[in-house]
Amino acid sequence: MGDVRMILEFFNVQVPQLQLTRESLDNPQTDQLIQAYNYLCGLVLENMNCEMADNNVDQVLARPNLVIKTRESVLLLVFVSWTTPSLVITTTSSSPTDTYFGHFPLTCNEWASWWHRTEDSAVTKKLDSVSASVNMRNKNLVFESIFNGNDEFCYTDLLQPEPRRTRHFLATLIRFYFFKCEMSTEVMTIENELEAQCRTYKLEKDFASKTEAKRLNALEEEKHLIESEDLKTQQELMTKRALIATEKKNCEEVQKRLKELEAEIETYKEKGIQIEDTLKRMDMNIVTSPELLIEELKKLEKHRLDVEKKLEDTQKTKRQTEYEVAEILAMGQRIDALGEDLEKLEGFKRRMPEMRGNEDKIIQEVNNLEKERNEMRNKLEHINKGAVEERTNIKEKILASRIEVETINQKIKNLQSDEKELSNRLFKIKENIRENVSKNEEMDRKFVLATERFDEIIKSRLNDLKMLKKKDVTATKGIEFEEFGLSRDLLKGIFEKGWEKPSPIQEASIAIALS
Repeated sequence: MGDVRMILEFFNVQVPQLQLTRESLDNPQTDQLIQAYNYLCGLVLENMNCEMADNNVDQVLARPNLVIKTRESVLLLVFVSWTTPSLVITTTSSSPTDTYFGHFPLTCNEWASWWHRTEDSAVTKKLDSVSASVNMRNKNLVFESIFNGNDEFCYTDLLQPEPRRTRHFLATLIRFYFFKCEMSTEVMTIENELEAQCRTYKLEKDFASKTEAKRLNALEEEKHLIESEDLKTQQELMTKRALIATEKKNCEEVQKRLKELEAEIETYKEKGIQIEDTLKRMDMNIVTSPELLIEELKKLEKHRLDVEKKLEDTQKTKRQTEYEVAEILAMGQRIDALGEDLEKLEGFKRRMPEMRGNEDKIIQEVNNLEKERNEMRNKLEHINKGAVEERTNIKEKILASRIEVETINQKIKNLQSDEKELSNRLFKIKENIRENVSKNEEMDRKFVLATERFDEIIKSRLNDLKMLKKKDVTATKGIEFEEFGLSRDLLKGIFEKGWEKPSPIQEASIAIALS
């Protein structure tokens, strides 16, 4: 019942024009069966990518040829249309009694009546030596491959069909067609998956190559930036070193100037000490020997006038020269004038005994000398004040120069620390560059290894697929299909097309077909 339902559903869906019903299966007709077998064989051969042609016909027929092989003879039924079959039979002997049957159109009823007439005659004997000439583009014979000699399909199944055998043959062909369709769909899915994997692999490889190129470009740009930064830092270091050298030279010049100023200050101190000593001596001489002073009062007045003139001259020269140099020269001139005055006073003391005669004059001269002495003291005090102010100014200048030297030294220290920091940064940047280069090299090696492994896997998969499609059936491979009862030729055809193991649904359909 299951076979009948399957046959009816298949033909009603695929070939409704046959109008195959349950009654036609219970009482099969030859014309209807020829069309059904022709359609099923065409589907099976189309699914197997096979074609069959007649040698006597130039063009390939619209439907494949139906080959029926028996143990006694081989008949070739070429279906030019659904209703006009023709029989092509050639004999192997050349005796005049042998008959050549060309293309003669027969209906199915005429063919049946002809067969009944000649079944027991000499024609049956001739049919034993008859061979059909067939040009087949594939070696798979439908009925021989499916049934393997068990329940052979013979000419009586077309001319005098039995319901049970008809149902069995139709159901087996339909199941085999379903099996082929499922296997072809599985093969197509596998091929599509492989193509999709190849596409994804190519896309991933392209993407990886693009990303690698971008990464290399970014690294090159980073390298150029780092090199430019290194050049800038080196230029800054060169400029800072030049500044340090110039500042060192300035410091040395300032130190030399400070030493010169200190030497001048020491000389001025020595001169001031000498002046104080001379003044003390003059005071002592005035107190101990006033007679000498009286003798040379007149000379002192003249000398005083000369001193005033000299002072005026020194003031003029002081205005003309620079401030610092003028003061120093004026101090030197005044000190020289005081020395001369002291010498004159000593000479006056020596002459004091001669001048004691004129006491009144001497008293006046003494008063004048006292006045002159007071004036000289005032002048000395003024000079000392100027010297003190000059000393303070020099000290201030020395302090300012020392502060400048300290600031310059601090700048030098800061520049040295900046230089150390820059050198450390350069060292770190170079280390980072080396690490990045080593990491990039490791990543390149890993990427190359991964691509090689992936290529090897893809090649092995493709080689396995090709081997599955091309490998021959051996005894060990045939053992896997022993439980299905398939023939060696059928297994060979399956393995040539790339099918190795049926699915569970196909296993069930094969078992039902062979039951």
